[in-house]
Amino acid sequence: MQTRYRDMTEKYKGYRLKPDALYLSRTMQTLFNKFTRKGKKTTARRHFTNAIAGFRCVVRRPRIFNTIARILRDLRLQFLLLSRRVSTQIISVPVPARRNKQDIANIQTFAVAALGRNERTLSERIEQEMYDLTVFPEKSATYRKQRLFQHEVYVERLYIEKR
Repeated sequence: MQTRYRDMTEKYKGYRLKPDALYLSRTMQTLFNKFTRKGKKTTARRHFTNAIAGFRCVVRRPRIFNTIARILRDLRLQFLLLSRRVSTQIISVPVPARRNKQDIANIQTFAVAALGRNERTLSERIEQEMYDLTVFPEKSATYRKQRLFQHEVYVERLYIEKR
């Protein structure tokens, strides 16, 4: 007998990411997890909280969660490149991305860009990357990586249409 979809979700319910206690959001919990190093989640949470406090003072917006959600929504990818084998060669095929996969890819890109910055502390790096995404989006590394990826998807789609 085949299991129903609801039974499958109940089975894996314990594996789902629990929302953050303060913001009640899985997105914020994922952000905290991405900045965790060597299992020190409280350190990552402290750095991120300090970055949010500094960002709130610079931007002068009281509802910072909405700003972060808007930043991630603006960066949302529509397609992901997956490798497929066609006879003897491997090609990249653009595939429409599910919403949760879009959010995860955005957070991953944001985390890599923030960690690659030159500021002294992690909280300063996160704060500066959020500031650049809000005020000067073209200047931020996250925005540039997203645009480069979108260009690659566009080129692959053109290549597939020509065949």
